[in-house]
Amino acid sequence: GDLRKAYGYISPAGRTVLPYEGYERSIRKGFHKAARVTEVRCTGPELCEVTLEIEYEFSGRRMKTPFFEKWVKQDSQWWHLYEK
Repeated sequence: GDLRKAYGYISPAGRTVLPYEGYERSIRKGFHKAARVTEVRCTGPELCEVTLEIEYEFSGRRMKTPFFEKWVKQDSQWWHLYEK
C-alpha cells in the first residue's frame, strides 16, 4: 500500500506526535494481507469507532484478528485518531 497516503489520514494533532519516519518504522511491510471494515459505531456527529478485520500471515498461515480505531471529524474532514 501507499504509506504516505495512509499517514495522511492521521489527524493533524496525531502527526505532531508521530512523524512520518516513526510511522514508517512502525509498519511491517508485507505483513498485512487484507483489511476490511466490519462495523462503524458513531457516538456523536464527530466521533466514530471503527472495527476492522485484519488479515495477516504468521508462520505460513493466514490469520484474522479484530482491530479497533477511532475517527474524528474536524472542519468537515474525517481523521484517524492516533492513539499509542
